[in-house]
Amino acid sequence: MAALQAHLERLRVPLPALQRAAVTGVFDAIARTPGLAPAARQDAVSQCLQCGHPAAVEAAVQALSQAETKQLGPPPQDLLLAALAVAPAATAPPLANGLLQLFARQVAADSGPTGAAPASAAVWRAHPLSKALLANPAAAQPLLLGVARLLSKAADSADGASLDRTLAALQPFLSLVLLDPALQLQRPALAPQLHGALARLACCVPSASAQAVLLRLLVSHLPALRLQGADSQAAASAAVGDVMDALESCAEEPDSSIIGALAAGLVCLCHEVAAVQAAALLRQLLAALSHLASYWPGLVAPHGASLALLLVKQQALSSAETQAALALLARLLQHLAEGEPGGSSGSSPQPGQLAPLLLLPLLQHVAFGGSKDVKQWAAHTLGLLRHLGSGGGSSSRSEGLAAFGLHGEAAAAQAAQQLLEHLWQRPLEARHWLASLRSSLARSAAAAGAGTGGGSGRMAREQQQLGSGTLLVLCALLQHPDEAVARAALRAAAAAVEAAPLLGLTLLPLLLHQLQEQVELFLSGKRQRPSHLLLELLRALPAMGRHPATLPFVLRTLQQLLSPDAPEALQAAGLRLMCRLWQASGGRAYPQLRAVVIGFAAPGQQPDLALRVARAECLRDTCLADPDRAVELVGLLQECLSDEAPAVQAIALDCIALLCEADVLEFYATWRVVHRQLPRLPDHPAAAAAWVRLLGSGGLDAAVQPDAAAAIIDALWLAAGHEAAQVRRQAYASLAAFSIETQEEIAALRPLWHFAALLRREQQQRRQAAGLPGPGSSRQRKQLRQAAAECEALSVLPKQLLGGSSASAAELLQRLPEVPVAAVLFFYAPPPPPVNASNAAAAVAARQAAADYLAVFREVLRQPPMAAAAEEDAGAATEALGTWAAFMRRWLAAERAAAKQQEADAQQAATDAALRPLPQLVTAVHTALLGIATGQDQPAAALQRAALAALGSIAEVVRVAMGISAAQQLVKLLQGRLEQQQAAPADVAAAATGLGLSCKALGSGGSGRLHQLLTAQISQAALSSEAAAAAAFCTLLRAVAATGFAASALGSSDVSSSLRLLLSLAAGEGPATDGRLVGAAAAAAGSLLASSLQHGFAPAASEEGADAVLQHLLSVPEAAAKLPHAASAKHGVAAGLAALLSSGTVDPAATPHFKAAVGMLERLALQDADPRTRGACALPLASLCYGVKRSGGLVAARGSSGGGSSSGVSKGLQQLPADGVLRPLLESLLEGRWELPGEDSEGQQEPLTAADAAALLRCAAAAPRLPAMPHGSLGLRLLRSFGSAAGGEEVKQALVALAAAHGIQQQTGLASLVPELLPTRAFLAASGASQLCLLRHLPQVLAALPDAEAARLLLQVAGVVSSPASAAAERHHQRMLLLQLLRSLAALLSADASATGGTTAGSALQGAAAGVLEGLLLQPRLMPTPGPYAQLQAAAAERAASNGSAAVQLASLADLCWAAALHCLQQLPPAQRDTLLQHPVLPPATAALAAAALVAAGVADARTLQHPRNLVLQGGSPAGGRLATGQQDLAALHLGRAVATLAPGVQQQWLLEVLEACKACANPGGAFQLAACIVASSAAAAAAAGEDPQLAAELAVPAGSAVEALPFSLPRLLAAPAWQRNSASVALLLQRLALAVQHLAGCQAPLGGPAPTSPGSVVDGRQVLLARCLLGVREAMPPDSWAMLASLL
Repeated sequence: MAALQAHLERLRVPLPALQRAAVTGVFDAIARTPGLAPAARQDAVSQCLQCGHPAAVEAAVQALSQAETKQLGPPPQDLLLAALAVAPAATAPPLANGLLQLFARQVAADSGPTGAAPASAAVWRAHPLSKALLANPAAAQPLLLGVARLLSKAADSADGASLDRTLAALQPFLSLVLLDPALQLQRPALAPQLHGALARLACCVPSASAQAVLLRLLVSHLPALRLQGADSQAAASAAVGDVMDALESCAEEPDSSIIGALAAGLVCLCHEVAAVQAAALLRQLLAALSHLASYWPGLVAPHGASLALLLVKQQALSSAETQAALALLARLLQHLAEGEPGGSSGSSPQPGQLAPLLLLPLLQHVAFGGSKDVKQWAAHTLGLLRHLGSGGGSSSRSEGLAAFGLHGEAAAAQAAQQLLEHLWQRPLEARHWLASLRSSLARSAAAAGAGTGGGSGRMAREQQQLGSGTLLVLCALLQHPDEAVARAALRAAAAAVEAAPLLGLTLLPLLLHQLQEQVELFLSGKRQRPSHLLLELLRALPAMGRHPATLPFVLRTLQQLLSPDAPEALQAAGLRLMCRLWQASGGRAYPQLRAVVIGFAAPGQQPDLALRVARAECLRDTCLADPDRAVELVGLLQECLSDEAPAVQAIALDCIALLCEADVLEFYATWRVVHRQLPRLPDHPAAAAAWVRLLGSGGLDAAVQPDAAAAIIDALWLAAGHEAAQVRRQAYASLAAFSIETQEEIAALRPLWHFAALLRREQQQRRQAAGLPGPGSSRQRKQLRQAAAECEALSVLPKQLLGGSSASAAELLQRLPEVPVAAVLFFYAPPPPPVNASNAAAAVAARQAAADYLAVFREVLRQPPMAAAAEEDAGAATEALGTWAAFMRRWLAAERAAAKQQEADAQQAATDAALRPLPQLVTAVHTALLGIATGQDQPAAALQRAALAALGSIAEVVRVAMGISAAQQLVKLLQGRLEQQQAAPADVAAAATGLGLSCKALGSGGSGRLHQLLTAQISQAALSSEAAAAAAFCTLLRAVAATGFAASALGSSDVSSSLRLLLSLAAGEGPATDGRLVGAAAAAAGSLLASSLQHGFAPAASEEGADAVLQHLLSVPEAAAKLPHAASAKHGVAAGLAALLSSGTVDPAATPHFKAAVGMLERLALQDADPRTRGACALPLASLCYGVKRSGGLVAARGSSGGGSSSGVSKGLQQLPADGVLRPLLESLLEGRWELPGEDSEGQQEPLTAADAAALLRCAAAAPRLPAMPHGSLGLRLLRSFGSAAGGEEVKQALVALAAAHGIQQQTGLASLVPELLPTRAFLAASGASQLCLLRHLPQVLAALPDAEAARLLLQVAGVVSSPASAAAERHHQRMLLLQLLRSLAALLSADASATGGTTAGSALQGAAAGVLEGLLLQPRLMPTPGPYAQLQAAAAERAASNGSAAVQLASLADLCWAAALHCLQQLPPAQRDTLLQHPVLPPATAALAAAALVAAGVADARTLQHPRNLVLQGGSPAGGRLATGQQDLAALHLGRAVATLAPGVQQQWLLEVLEACKACANPGGAFQLAACIVASSAAAAAAAGEDPQLAAELAVPAGSAVEALPFSLPRLLAAPAWQRNSASVALLLQRLALAVQHLAGCQAPLGGPAPTSPGSVVDGRQVLLARCLLGVREAMPPDSWAMLASLL
């Protein structure tokens, strides 16, 4: 120990030799003293290393490297690092060299494979050389030189893997020096020095493989160069030079992957350098790329899209850089033209891929290049491009570029190229993409227009730009060979110019180029006429001149068309385009327009007609847009008025009319001038219509000029009879300009029925113009008169049934025992007061009428019942309810007339109060009857049977009041009794009767099984002499068959079999025939046929027709006269005949046995010898007569006049003025022929045609109100008259319009018409146009019905619309029906009751509408999965539909349906809407679209997006199954767009949460894709809201491409102010992004999209993607992320 201390003491002697000897002594002493403490050994070595003398330190380092580690204690590396941390500058180099020696020894000892270092800043800085560098600045140079020597030695070694091991071991240190931002900030010279050393080493090593390895290292770090600041740019310039020098010095050609990566890195740097405007560095980069292109053009050519994107940004390039880029592009095009072999050209794009992308920037520089050289280079390159030709998209795609690490704007160019390749091969999807782009731009233009109230708003709009990548794709699609795609691109370009006016300067050269190509194609003779694209290109030229900077260029272009040497057709086109330019430029081009309009032709030259018409149209546009300026051109209008061409005259007259309407010209003074030139109506229809239109301007000052105005009105009436339809139409409009009051004031008003005569004349002229025959032949008229006479015969039967007049109650009471009670209840009415009676006399008469009703009521109650007891025949009792209801309605009306208004109001209030507890009353009755029917208190058998029948009669009320479950239990009880074994026949009859009455509540459920059961039981009951049961079964069979057929549960064959069975029983066939069975079968047969015919039944055989059944029933009474219970048989026959005759399905003119049937009813009810038969048959006859009286006729025969004599009709018409216009119209409809006051001759009163009836109905629909009369009955008659005739569909549509306009008014009675229009069979039988008309007016039509009935009909209509369609035409029509249905549902669901005619929130109709909407959305077949453009196009369609704009054509029919569906969802209550969106059957993409639309519209908050987000994160749901790839892509896309509409802070939270969920969710690939979609959409939204707004910057449109877009969408997002202000969020985002990628690599999950082919390729793809993302955001990365990036390079 003493010796050791002595040697340590000698270290202080300032003699190098003595110091070296002392060091040697220290290490010898340590070696000879085994028992020396470790701390003493460490202290001794540390003193040697830290003594501060270079000689001693050098000796200590040498001894340390030779000593054994176990002798020293701590590792030598730690001792050297500790000494280096405190060493002065003089001793730092030997210490650093010592560390290098130790490191080299460790590398040599480790001969195994070396993996990449972990991506962590701690590990990055834990490298021994990194520690040394950070410990002492003086160690930097020795370390760098030592590393170079170490790499040189490894490269010179024979072992090829030595260099790889050395580089792998040095990688953390090299990356720290080259990439660490903190180190570069402290020592900026280190990175360039190391880079230069590595480049020199690569140039000098003799081994080609070593050169390749070093070159790959340099190339991989090239994209990570920092460019902020002059020093960084200088270092980057040196680094680029180093790499190119190393490349030049390679002994062998480098691998294509190295060159490809180098080219990709240089291209990325070009865009970044252009952004920071480092001109010298950009020229160097372009020169480097040009050098690569000279040797490896095939590896540089794929970056043509990036060069195009670079050239589009003219403001970022000077003349020199532009020339360099054009020269590079020309070299690449030359390579593609010559097909030179160069490198791996397999990835080179086809010429057709680059041509569409390059055309825009080349034309731009040819037209607006900054210098002559630039224009020459651009022209030269454009020539090469034209030489190549445009071959369209190629199957060779550009995904391989991603492996070379493109990021930033270069990656955006790659995405644009991939998007173009995707759309080029899919023209339909290209049109959808363009439509969505157009709608997005239109929304931006509308938003900018709303904010342009001041100068700042206009400046902001002028600064807007279109995303460069989107611009390239748009312009490329403008060159698509499919003309539809090119036209869609042109419309999108026009929308882009409207949103960003300065863009017109960019697009103008391309439009002119395309216009020239189309003209050449037309002139070449390949097309016989100009294409639509050519015409649209011409129309688009003026739109390019919106901005003042572009206006001179557009004017210069149009001047060429207006040249005197040009053909006159082109001059005419130029004139029209100049006018459009004036309108588009906001009036700035008016001087030029005025000059060309005035001097459009040389003096003394007569221009061609086309040119004269064009000038006149320009004048008309001027008059329309700016009447004050147009006054200056009145002289030109006079010239046009004198023109001999009728077209020019017509336009001139239109111009004068416009100026008069704008009140800049006084009409009557102007008319005197016009009248001198055109004193009479011109002969040409167009000029005549314009002349008549001008007359309409006289309505403004008609009161001031009464004589002239009256003369003009007379002229208009004459013009209304013109043979040309356009003249008549304009005459009607001009007549309407003179108000009725004004015409009456100047004594020029004609009787109003003359306007109805105009309508009749118009209908006649339309028929003549169409070549249609007259209203009907004489034979047809004779048949119609006969039918009307037979119908009118029934009007006298009520008096015969009553035995005389019904006016006197006393006389009636005397006859009452002999008078049928049904006749009294149906037809008794006290005499009305005299017409001219005073108020007092009328009051006395009203009180007397009320007293008479009371007396008759009391006496009727004393009479024997009109039907059997309810327990025996509940059906007859139900019929009796109708008679009592008719009587009570009239009695109640009399009581109200007799009472005062206050008393009536009190009575009504009391009635309402009594009816309020109706559900409780129904529940009580139902409970009581159910207890009796089930035998709870052991009731009598007859009472129990009566309860069974009564339960059936209240089944429908129970369903409405107590719910469907209660009704189903009731029906189940009746069915059980019916099927009970060993049941008494009377019990079976009662159960059958109850089931028959409950069929409405039963619906179609179980109809088929019950129908089969009844067929067997009827036969069995008939054979077993159980007549009562068989009769009840017949009634039940009729009810089941009719109900099942109406609900489409039974078919026509079932109806036919039932009808044949019933007719056979009515004929008395069978061993045990009874009159009750015959009567029941006859009544059921007639009723079943009537009901089935009303629902569209077509008899398969003649014996099943109405006339044959009538004939069959007519033969029954005589055959049944000798049967037991013959009166029941005759009553059944009467009921069957009445049911058929009153159904409206039997035409008297076409039914031979019609008259005989009416006669049979009359004989049975009035002349039969048996009083029981007369009493029983009086009820059917009275019901028939009552129906005829109320509806106006048995059948809607054309021309039948039964309704004209109704008292209700007469009273309603008396409310209208006799000389008005509505009265003759309604009288014409009622009489079935034109009824005009001035035409009394029968020959002139011709029957109405279907077109006439439709026109009259439309006029009635347009009336402000209608009189109180049975319009519903009138509509039913017209519907049955014209339903199957030619033009019947037009009548149906007019009836729908009438019901929609006035159905809500109860006094019109139109509610009875609606059930005839909406049921399933009626809807199916209607034409497509009628179906659309019904659905269009569905909310208003349903408002006429009670709430429950409206809900039922809505469900029926929805069922028809949602039924499967087979053919393509049927599917298209179904989609049209679906669209109208969804729009009607939106109106029904709306809280605004005025939109639906009074529908209140929470009603049954709204509940049904919500249920229908849910059913539609849950049918993927009907509502297909929304595509990637559905949300944008649906929003545009909704805005266009609400504004009435033609822009609705932008979207497809499916998108319009989705727009309507989303509007419906907005009307739902939040809870109901959330439940629907979370339905397990709803497709995830649909749920995501709906939620996104609701959030974007502001209807819902971000919580609505949680459910579709969870579906994506979990990969589906337990009920819906796994999520398909397409569904996942679309759901993620819609969710991303929705998140982009939220606040920036919420966007950040969503993105971070989704990235965090990648590590724990069941679908990490889907979660990562959702995060990528959020990044893409949020970046586009941030770009649109930035300082330099970039509109439509989102390129990740194809499903699944958002992940590929991350390398450029992520930098754009982090450049937003919200992220720049929050560096902590940026660091957290990048950290979670890296962890998500690592997790995906660990679980072998793909990054969205299809599954990988091999695990290794997926891992490599993830690493490349993460590296590209980090490279794109490297300027904003925290230090930890730089270490991560270093591990990926």
